[in-house]
Amino acid sequence: MRTLFEDTDENADRADDGSARGLPVITWLIALIMVGSAAGAYFWVQHLKQQKPAAAAVAVSLDDDNQVKQAISQFCQFVVNKKWDEAQKMLSGEAVARLEKEKKNLHDSLFAERFAQKKDDKLVQAFPINVAAHTTSTARSDCAFIFEDRAQEIIAITVVRENDRLVINSW
Repeated sequence: MRTLFEDTDENADRADDGSARGLPVITWLIALIMVGSAAGAYFWVQHLKQQKPAAAAVAVSLDDDNQVKQAISQFCQFVVNKKWDEAQKMLSGEAVARLEKEKKNLHDSLFAERFAQKKDDKLVQAFPINVAAHTTSTARSDCAFIFEDRAQEIIAITVVRENDRLVINSW
């Protein structure tokens, strides 16, 4: 049977033999190596990013149905969210001139017939259905506008290329 004094002596002997003194030094060395490795990997990745050439921008094309649908979808989302200024920025110069000639805003011109019947009608959803026709200078797509009373209106929207971007030309 051991006594308390024997346990204390044994602990003191273990502390005095010096084997535990090297452990903190090794731990610090491993920590420094890890920090250095992380910093090296970071700078290596940053160097690789700087060397890669930027990806070439996709050319704007009316022949690409995805680009046409994306432009019309963005326009439709602006209309649904009542961001008329943003939707107005997506119009071509010809469309803006037509609105000024008619002396209407985009909202009144786009939904004139619908809001003549129901003034308080609320637009819930809008999306392009399909790209119906292509010419060399235009693409036409049918868009569904769904209102709060579940009624829907199909409006043909024409897209043209102007200043290297796709814009809405007529509806």
